[in-house]
Amino acid sequence: MKALIILLCLTTSCSLTSSKYSSQNPDFYWSILENATEQKWTKSQVLKMLGPPDEKHKHTEREEAISWFYSNRKNNFQEWVFSFDSDGIVEGVSYFPNDLMISSFSIEKIMTRWQSLNCQHKVKQVLKSHVIKKEKSLSCDNNKRTANYNRYNEVEYISVRK
Repeated sequence: MKALIILLCLTTSCSLTSSKYSSQNPDFYWSILENATEQKWTKSQVLKMLGPPDEKHKHTEREEAISWFYSNRKNNFQEWVFSFDSDGIVEGVSYFPNDLMISSFSIEKIMTRWQSLNCQHKVKQVLKSHVIKKEKSLSCDNNKRTANYNRYNEVEYISVRK
């Protein structure tokens, strides 16, 4: 099913304004998360899938690396970040579920989906703006897949790295 969605999008040149993207289809989002790093997508494949990025950012610590940022067209909410290596291959992707998608990306659904990947809940204290905050995450597949969530167990973002 996932491969069919990707194949369909690649052959029909899906973009952010396409009906598939705006339909808020969770399978479409999961297919991007799970396939961008596993199948070593290139910049051109991401362009075919999502169109041109809203912003590009070169990394200061690794000049050859670059990240592309995508926002949801309806509410201007940051939705995707793709990190590319020097060869233009995706080395990481992060998804920030918006309010309409949050129930499809609950921490329980992520745990069920990734149950075979040796997942562990982690909590760490960080200092942000002079406030001590506990950051909670689900770390799976030797930290290659993470889902950060808040005190209400709402997922803030999901990251997959190669």
